[in-house]
Amino acid sequence: MRGRVAPIRMSPEQPVSRADVRPNYNHKTIQVRRGTTAEWAEFGAKCMPLAGEFCAEFRQDANGQPDGHVFLKIGNGVDVYNNLPYLLTDTD
Repeated sequence: MRGRVAPIRMSPEQPVSRADVRPNYNHKTIQVRRGTTAEWAEFGAKCMPLAGEFCAEFRQDANGQPDGHVFLKIGNGVDVYNNLPYLLTDTD
């Protein structure tokens, strides 16, 4: 098995520790940010999502109550949240 990493075989009863996890190729971590319409209105001009970072906006009605709609933006590492286009809305 020269040059290859053997798979880890574990029984379902055996807990997995960090030492058991072998690094794979160069994976990147993606963070997800979420907030209500009011929270994004307050912090959207200051928050610059990283490239590939998901931002979920849980919409609220005029009374501040959730209206059941979720909008999605994805960061580009350059623009603040308010300047990013909506990628997905469930009202389209």
